[in-house]
Amino acid sequence: MNLRYRVGVAAPLPTGVVAEIERRFGAVRIAEGRPATVHGNVMDQAALRGLLTLLWDANADVVSVRIRPERGPDEHARHLDDTTT
Repeated sequence: MNLRYRVGVAAPLPTGVVAEIERRFGAVRIAEGRPATVHGNVMDQAALRGLLTLLWDANADVVSVRIRPERGPDEHARHLDDTTT
């Protein structure tokens, strides 16, 4: 299962931390602001925990975490069928 995540952090992340996230987990999108948010995909909850541990080790103040399963085209169509009945 692939999970999409959005993690809010109290302050912008240093460039080195972002580079390490990308090295371990692939491309991410950073939205600056208060809170700054990191958006991306991880393979499973264990990988998400690894991401959160990396942020913890970097002394980032995590203020929010949102995850949702990434649906493939077939799963999305099935979900729409389930909600219309």
